[in-house]
Amino acid sequence: MQKMKFAKALALCLPLTLLTACFPSGDELLTNQNNSEISQQIGDIAKDNENFEIDVPTVENIAEVPEINVKIMEWDEDKLKVLFLKDKTNLEYQEHPANYCQNELLHLYLEKDEEGEKYWFSYEPGYLTSSNCRSNTFGYATLGTFLNYGYLDDIFTDDDLSLLSKEDAIKRCTDLMQSVGIKNYSEPTVYAVTVDKANTLWREELYTDYEEYKAWTSAEEEVYVIRFPIKYNDINVTTDTQNYVDSYGQVGYFVGSYIDFIVTKDSIYSMDGANIFAPEYETGDMVQIKCSGENALKIAAEHYSNASVDDIRYKIYDCQLVYVPHEQYDEKNITLVPMWEIKAACYGDYYTVGILESLFIDAQTGKVIIW
Repeated sequence: MQKMKFAKALALCLPLTLLTACFPSGDELLTNQNNSEISQQIGDIAKDNENFEIDVPTVENIAEVPEINVKIMEWDEDKLKVLFLKDKTNLEYQEHPANYCQNELLHLYLEKDEEGEKYWFSYEPGYLTSSNCRSNTFGYATLGTFLNYGYLDDIFTDDDLSLLSKEDAIKRCTDLMQSVGIKNYSEPTVYAVTVDKANTLWREELYTDYEEYKAWTSAEEEVYVIRFPIKYNDINVTTDTQNYVDSYGQVGYFVGSYIDFIVTKDSIYSMDGANIFAPEYETGDMVQIKCSGENALKIAAEHYSNASVDDIRYKIYDCQLVYVPHEQYDEKNITLVPMWEIKAACYGDYYTVGILESLFIDAQTGKVIIW
């Protein structure tokens, strides 16, 4: 039986955010200090706590940005069938209620053979997924899930695979996205999953009974794990996928927009697109960015420094202005507003791949958004 370390580690970290989430609000967070003074204070916070680290590229400050009114992406079904079901045989078709839009359907196609399901493809408004159900290589599906909760930069540090260049892998993905009408994607995050690094992940991070599983042994098994954010006005929509529904209403279902791929040397093994908004959009009211990126970063630094204790460590690794779904006029029309998103990784004594966490700070008011 597999014994996964990571789920236990995640449970250990979650209460800390709740216990330390006591923040000032509103204008208390908007100061007259210049950004260099705030940056010095951030450095002092990190210097005073050995269990807290901050490694963030230069934060780009913007004076104002518009709200964005978007629609949930809808698909050309005939085109999808040509792209995803060509040469597929023994197909079974199923219809289910759509997950997020009433009176819509989730369409599911399964390809089967004597051993069972070998390929599946499904779509509904805003969602598009396809995957091979079987592979001789252990762990492909697990790698895809890590993008939502694991800080993979600690392990997958290689730029390229020996049998496929990163550029070629990215082009395969962008060609497919363009073909289905997704044109508003941003620069991707790319992980080259080599044999040695994959085996490190399985053995040291996930499975205490690793001998039960097949080690990767050949470059033939190596893959790229790639995530494309959605963007408008050169600002990414958040890819964060926390459950915001309870405190944020139905629009919370549409938080976390991305298109993920796993690419082998021969093909795209899987595609998983969630909360995809159409490329066309309308600009709404202008939002004044009164809370600077440095100020948002200082708030996050204080929070995570306080959360860091002897057996729990935090690293803040990114701070950027993102769009987040805010208002939903009907099922398919949503307004995106700017917020600062601060990304952190949480580490414990029994795991070294950081568990992802995020704080969101209202870019206009300076309020910390606690979902």
